[in-house]
Amino acid sequence: MGSAHHLRDRCSIDSGGDVQYSHEKPEMPFFVLVLYGNSRCEEQMTVFVDDMFKYPMGRFRRMKMSHMIADTDEELHLMADAIGANCKWFQGDHYDISIGKRILAIENGAIEITLRQCGIMVANKRRGWPMGTPDTCVAISRKRVEADRYLEYVLGG
Repeated sequence: MGSAHHLRDRCSIDSGGDVQYSHEKPEMPFFVLVLYGNSRCEEQMTVFVDDMFKYPMGRFRRMKMSHMIADTDEELHLMADAIGANCKWFQGDHYDISIGKRILAIENGAIEITLRQCGIMVANKRRGWPMGTPDTCVAISRKRVEADRYLEYVLGG
């Protein structure tokens, strides 16, 4: 893994509905925020936990499960280390975590999202687009689908 000092994508939607990207460097590395806490933690944090435990698919025997995702694998693994998540819970681009680990992640600054938002954000990331935030992920997904349809049309696919 590289340095915790990295550029992260931030997205916003302009008045025309287009996704705008800006790159800014966080003031503090993620692990400093996790270990020592900071009132700005939520705006620095790019780790998210969903509410899959509310649905039947989020129940495994007696356990209630959630997904934990992040903008970068580095941030995801740092949070996993901070909450004591087992590396075997890593599923390639997310962790499956118990409700107890979910609570620890939130206490360490993870942002709560819905299962739907998680699905859209992961789909964006898997297709090479910015994952976005809970507020921008749907707009990014629409632009991604629009771009895919245009390419299919142009390439005759």
